[in-house]
Amino acid sequence: LNIRSLEVVLVRGGVELKGPQLVSRVDCEGQESCTSYHELGKLHIHFIIILLPTSGWNHVLVHG
Repeated sequence: LNIRSLEVVLVRGGVELKGPQLVSRVDCEGQESCTSYHELGKLHIHFIIILLPTSGWNHVLVHG
């Protein structure tokens, strides 16, 4: 799984990852960062999420 092929979609309360072999929703409610684990590719994904009170989810960085 190439992390560059992932599409990160901001959803209410978290993020949704979409890729060729992966559709995963991660609940990040009330957190500044959260972690997702991709079982097939053994890929550890870390989200750095910056929250702005007015606009909700503002920025997501994905690291594999």
